[in-house]
Amino acid sequence: MSAHHFPGTGALAQVSAILGLSQAVSIPTNGRIIITSGQCGFREDMTISDSMTEQIKQLARNAHKLLQEAGATGGLKDVFQVTVYMTEMTDELIESWKVMKNQYGLKAVETGVSVPQLYEGAKVEMTFYALGSQAGTEKL
Repeated sequence: MSAHHFPGTGALAQVSAILGLSQAVSIPTNGRIIITSGQCGFREDMTISDSMTEQIKQLARNAHKLLQEAGATGGLKDVFQVTVYMTEMTDELIESWKVMKNQYGLKAVETGVSVPQLYEGAKVEMTFYALGSQAGTEKL
């Protein structure tokens, strides 16, 4: 079971191609949805790089692992929606995130929001919505 991604047509399809995202997504009726809290690029020792590119790489590794633990066996590939919070929209952010999406096979719909500040020096934070397996691990 997987989500169906739609790139849109005309100008929307061009934006989808440039940014590596979908314009719409259809979720199966019986889909099990997994939602993360805001994920930042913190390392295991709770430090964070000053580099936007490194923060995005670490954020992607962290989120991929978390989603797999929560029952989205494909990790980031199972994501259908991402909300991106950033302190500044830069070419570095756009290009680094595009590389990570290609690496993990992510084709989600996305919303980006610029904010004045994030937790403990983070420059970017993302919330992920993914489809999980029906037999996922329940830990409530």
